Amino acid sequence: MSVRRESGNGGNGGALHAYHALGAVFRYAVNHELIGVRRNVMDRVSKPDKADSTRHGLSPQLVAEILTAARSTGNDRALDALILRFHMEYLAHHAHERGRGTRTAGCCGFATAIR
Repeated sequence: MSVRRESGNGGNGGALHAYHALGAVFRYAVNHELIGVRRNVMDRVSKPDKADSTRHGLSPQLVAEILTAARSTGNDRALDALILRFHMEYLAHHAHERGRGTRTAGCCGFATAIR
């Protein structure tokens, strides 16, 4: 009996890998004249759809909890806070470039929580 993982996508990744592997085998066979171009069945097989992304942003509450833990524990709290600030600003910058959010590092209460 198999167990379905919470992060699973119904075998979509396996289907894509099989599709690409079989495509490579048939391309090799055609290129080395083991089969004719017309016998390449992969030309008639449609590519499986890509699964929807399961990625999502952190909630402002979770970000605040992470920042609180970093500020109150560890051997070098200032360094931990600086590293987290760097990551948050980097992510905010790249989200803005991709049109997925604002460029301010104050998103999710980060700017106020870091001080």
